[in-house]
Amino acid sequence: MGYYDQRYLELTDFIGKLTPIKPDPIFGEESYFSEEERIDNINELKAILSDILSRRPDEIKDLRGLSEVLFTRNFKLSEVVSELKRLKDEDLLRANISIYQVGFSESSMMDSYEREIDFFDNTYKSYSNIENKYLKGVYSKDKNELDKKYKAMEDIHFEYWKESYDFPGIICDGIEWHLGVRYTDNTLISIFGMNAYPLNYDDLLALFPDYER
Repeated sequence: MGYYDQRYLELTDFIGKLTPIKPDPIFGEESYFSEEERIDNINELKAILSDILSRRPDEIKDLRGLSEVLFTRNFKLSEVVSELKRLKDEDLLRANISIYQVGFSESSMMDSYEREIDFFDNTYKSYSNIENKYLKGVYSKDKNELDKKYKAMEDIHFEYWKESYDFPGIICDGIEWHLGVRYTDNTLISIFGMNAYPLNYDDLLALFPDYER
């Protein structure tokens, strides 16, 4: 099985859509989440879930938790997201895949940075246009430390992030970023952002030892 063989991918894609974003602090609020967007996403999620249950009745048991939460009159959004994450975790466990490479870049009008970690080769690459310097070397010289870093990377759960993050406003300048995550089935997942980030974005930055914004 591979990344796109996930049974509930059309449902779990809503994890990122139902999670608040974090704009760059210089542009305002600590978090932003449109109520109108939330309602639209919930209604779409309900429609997809109802369609799956009608077409695949043998999966009613697996989806009972999500159904009970989602179709409750005064449901809690956090409980819906929690059920979606459970389905995502089970899907990836069945797919039997893992992340082996993470590439990351940030750029603005003044500068740009590129970083890449290959956990299988235990190598690390970086490039800065300011220093015009390209570096390559061992990511971690200690096996236990490498295991800890890999666990920290897994705990970020990139699979919960949505495909793009944009600040809800007109901005002439700022920070644009891109994340590429490659799995052991060779699937590459790309995530983009402009002046807006997942709530645990700083955990991504902590993976890269020479990162400086």
